[in-house]
Amino acid sequence: MIRNYLKIAFRNLIRNKVYSFINIAGLSIGLACCMLITLFVIDELSYDDFHKKANRIMLFQQSETGANSGSGFADLLKSEVAQVEKTVRLVNVKPLISIPTQSNYESQFYFSDSTFFQIFDFQLVSGNTKTVLSLPNSVVISEKMAQKYFPNQNPVGKFLKYENKYDLQVSGILKNIPENSQLNIDFLCNFKNASEFVGQKLDGYWDGMSLTYLLLTKDTDRQTILEQLPKIVKKTNDQNAGIWKLNIIPLRDIYLKNKLTGSIKSQNAIENVYIFSAIAFLILILACFNYVNLASARSSLRTKEVGVRKVLGANYGQLFWQFLGESTIFTLIALSFAILLAQIFIPFFNHFTDKNLSLVTLFSPQKVAILFGIFILISLFTGSYPAFILARFKPIMVLKNSFFNKSGRISFRQTLVVLQFSVSTVMIIATIVILNQLYFIQHKNLGYDREQILTVHFQGNIPVNLKNTFKKQLQSLSSVKSATQAALLPGQGDYSNKLVESYVPKGKDISYKFIYTDADFLETFGIRLLQGRTFEANSTSAKNEFLINETMLKYLEWGENGIGKRLAYTSYQYSPDGTYKEVPVEGEVIGVVEDYHQNDLKSLIQPMIILLNPDWGGSYIAAKIEKGQAQTAVAITEKLWKNLFPDKPFEYGFLDESFDKTYKKETKASEIFTLFAALAVFISCLGLFGLAAFTAERRTKEIGIRKVLGASILNLVGILSKEFIVLVIISAFIAIPLAWYFMNDWLKKYAYRIDLEWWNFAIAVAITLIIALLTVSYQAIKAALMNPVKSLKSD
Repeated sequence: MIRNYLKIAFRNLIRNKVYSFINIAGLSIGLACCMLITLFVIDELSYDDFHKKANRIMLFQQSETGANSGSGFADLLKSEVAQVEKTVRLVNVKPLISIPTQSNYESQFYFSDSTFFQIFDFQLVSGNTKTVLSLPNSVVISEKMAQKYFPNQNPVGKFLKYENKYDLQVSGILKNIPENSQLNIDFLCNFKNASEFVGQKLDGYWDGMSLTYLLLTKDTDRQTILEQLPKIVKKTNDQNAGIWKLNIIPLRDIYLKNKLTGSIKSQNAIENVYIFSAIAFLILILACFNYVNLASARSSLRTKEVGVRKVLGANYGQLFWQFLGESTIFTLIALSFAILLAQIFIPFFNHFTDKNLSLVTLFSPQKVAILFGIFILISLFTGSYPAFILARFKPIMVLKNSFFNKSGRISFRQTLVVLQFSVSTVMIIATIVILNQLYFIQHKNLGYDREQILTVHFQGNIPVNLKNTFKKQLQSLSSVKSATQAALLPGQGDYSNKLVESYVPKGKDISYKFIYTDADFLETFGIRLLQGRTFEANSTSAKNEFLINETMLKYLEWGENGIGKRLAYTSYQYSPDGTYKEVPVEGEVIGVVEDYHQNDLKSLIQPMIILLNPDWGGSYIAAKIEKGQAQTAVAITEKLWKNLFPDKPFEYGFLDESFDKTYKKETKASEIFTLFAALAVFISCLGLFGLAAFTAERRTKEIGIRKVLGASILNLVGILSKEFIVLVIISAFIAIPLAWYFMNDWLKKYAYRIDLEWWNFAIAVAITLIIALLTVSYQAIKAALMNPVKSLKSD
């Protein structure tokens, strides 16, 4: 009997090629999308899960948005909190690492306490985890760096030069860090060398240099530690500790549920996990709806078969399992094609997501069991309803051809079509909104010019006089309009401090933002000066003169003119024993600049002071290049650099490229979302195409009679298309409020964002209607053009 059922199933599959293709194509695409998205979600959720003690490892946080903390907290927490078993500090720097044949700036260089391997489960290829970080002037390097600096050699015992000043002996080789790690480490050096090598004492609460990880004792609740943090604040006896926001973050939440500044991967990835999981589910549901819709619609063509079987003695159960088995065969074929599609398109998906995913991940015993369970569920979901319809046919009604005169089944199919196009319309609206927000970001007036700005980062300890010389040489070039030195470039962020309270209106927060620049900052970046003047070049008193932004002017409630007003901020005077006292720095406001975005567009513009410090020297130099002179300017700048800094590699960038990298995650997410939205619409249209073809087939004689009676092709197309277009319009009324709710919530994460205009929804609905109309019209026109003689002869 089973053999007979299989034979009938394959005969039906071959006989109805179009409908078989639509069902298998829809399910295959849906399953392939789900596989790819599942790989993405598994990878995102797997961050740091290879550490055996991951549930006990916490990151200590000193400020609300930063990953780094003062280096002195590690010892304090270890001594004051009984539940802290071990601590480790990691200090990330970007030094010049060299051997006689090459030198490079290495951004993944860390100083670490010797407890590193006792807390984390990173593996050594060579060396002893108990001793490699205890040796002075030693370094552990990754396999990648071993091949880079000592190709085809054993690097253990060999030497690397740190900033052309210190010799580091390789004591071990670190196995390349897994991609699903929030830490990316190429060099590990003894923390005891950090203060000397960095040129800054790293043992206080304000250096902000350390990633401080805690290993808690077994069965310790995170809340227990949080309750003790206020006591820790008091223990420091720090007069400014009130501005700290002490916290501890579970290791696996750092990447998934937080977005922190610092040298770790912290992307708040759970947002994309939720979004893409929902997309995978919706696409799969759409594909399943297609199958159910077409199978239930075409069940009318098998009523006589069912009637005959029942007359010959087949019972409900036999018929139900026969048709459910056919659905399972369809699903199995679709799954086979889905695996093939996923394998073909995974390289493109990896390009979109910047990952290295592989289908092999899905074929572990545990995941295969889950996939098998999903396969059974899909088979039941897609097959149960059509099987239920066919199995409960009554032979008398079937043979009288009256079974489908009831309207219930039609309304069910209409419901599925409405749900399909509701989902598709929501995804189209979401795509339009996301793309518009990205366009808004890329084209918004930021208050500064980011085009044709060449940037160079001064790495390591470079004397101020050499920085100034390099800037003057740049300014003398014919291809350079202007050049400036700054601690941070526009878009990179700012520093925080506090104003002297007596200068701030009562009841207002005394914190503010500031940056250090030189006198050419405004000119180079095209920032408008609204009032007063900018700093004078070579001024020795400029550090007591302030530029403020419009937001600061409003914040201080000075009215429309701030020129000549006095303002003071807090500086700090340190004693040899490490203590400090607050020292007010008073100055005069000499200019007000137009608000510009020193941070990204997810942050509101804050009250800000621009300071000039002639004795400090900037970390960056930026040069405004004449149009069409970029390549020439880069080549000449490189020559100038090599003349002044022959032992340092020349590394440069452009400000617009840096800006694009800031929103790379959002850009990639929008590309993926657009792709899957298009697939969702395509799957919905496949089902609509099949239903339209079936409807046209069922109404062949009606079409023939109407043509004989004088109906035009346009009339016939309208009659056949009307039902489906009405369903799509109904779906739009469902989709619009849903899309508004979800996209309004998504936009809230941007401080500067677009408004949800009516045309966003109108365009999406129009696109959906046009696609649906084209899909249905093809079948309608095909039916309308049929010879009425053939239509009326058909039976």
